[in-house]
Amino acid sequence: MTIASDLEKAQKLCDDRKITEAIDLYNKVISSEPKSYKAYLGKSIAEQRNKNYTVATACAQKALEIALRRGKKELIDEVVYRLFTIMNNAGDIQSAVKYLNFSKHRGHNAAECDVWMHQLKNKATNKGLEVDFEATYTSVEDLPQHDTKEADVGVVPSDLKKDDQTKPKIDSLSIEDNEPKKRQETVIPTQSDIDEEKKELEKKMANHDNLYPAPKDIRIDWFQQPGTITVSMFVKNLPKDDRLKVVFSSDRIEVEFPTSSSSDFMYEIGPLAGKIDPSESTFRVFSTKLEMYLVKTTQGKWKTLERTADTIAEESINAPIKSTIDSSAEQAALKYPNSSKRGTDWSKLNLDSDEEESTPSGADAFFQNLYKDADEDTKRAMMKSYIESGGTALSTNWDEVATKKYDISPPDGMEVKKWEK
Repeated sequence: MTIASDLEKAQKLCDDRKITEAIDLYNKVISSEPKSYKAYLGKSIAEQRNKNYTVATACAQKALEIALRRGKKELIDEVVYRLFTIMNNAGDIQSAVKYLNFSKHRGHNAAECDVWMHQLKNKATNKGLEVDFEATYTSVEDLPQHDTKEADVGVVPSDLKKDDQTKPKIDSLSIEDNEPKKRQETVIPTQSDIDEEKKELEKKMANHDNLYPAPKDIRIDWFQQPGTITVSMFVKNLPKDDRLKVVFSSDRIEVEFPTSSSSDFMYEIGPLAGKIDPSESTFRVFSTKLEMYLVKTTQGKWKTLERTADTIAEESINAPIKSTIDSSAEQAALKYPNSSKRGTDWSKLNLDSDEEESTPSGADAFFQNLYKDADEDTKRAMMKSYIESGGTALSTNWDEVATKKYDISPPDGMEVKKWEK
């Protein structure tokens, strides 16, 4: 097989989600052609889909170094946008914002960038993060070198290593001036890279698939039943073959499809307000929209489709509190001996006594109301601490009280005397 055919096969494997096989084939190409821009970029995409973001970043940085040496703006822009997608998927929202803004300044589809920025803002809001959405890089030279020392990127040419002092300084690729100046060194592209670029150009010029440009905005509608949710994404002329990828996860949906600009448009819905069953969820393509049918793991009504700061706070408040006390220690504490000849098993304490009581007032009223409105653990804590301490201590924290033996501690100036019959 030629390198060009290996690259084409590797991309097909990646599109079919056979990620391990795709990575192995990209490594094979890199070992035989260490300066292949397409191999490093393709491996970066595969590693990103495999959620190996450190390796994906390292491969993208190698592709960027090759693109810089060739002085091709379109290749540089492609890698910058790829770095944005990696940072976005890795959850580094601030870095993703900077790469996205820089990509937009360098001429990437503005409408597509605006849609992504809207998603980044939603993510930051849901996670409660403070992000500078105006931040950007000013030039290619300003791009950071991410810490990827442990990443396996394959065979790295000696003249692309970080400690190489002959690497040309790129100070002209800024927002104001995207044309590279004359370089001291030129790298001749391989035949496989020339063939790949030719194919991309022919595809872009022909646009046989009649694909639409990247959508300016995405309208999402949804409705639900107790066990299912139907989500409609309104985008025209989506491909009905395997070029459209809809990936269901337990708490999110990822949609990816090609556009007329020969770039893939990716959209994410999530994190969802509840859990879904990915194996049972399906989708259907119409001429004006994509419909996704989600199966809930638990029947019930969702207040929103995606989680918000309010729903996260509500979940935290309503989450059951699990005892951190070892069960054996807790059981022993419930039967802890005291001064009484007859031990008390606090776990069998009747918390719902129907005895009539006189109407309390003052401090007594406060503590009785506190006891009446408390949960069972709080009531046990109050009873155990009060009785064992002879009325000299009162605690509402069962996690503390369960394993503690209370001694009688009278106020200053008073002393304990045993009752004599």
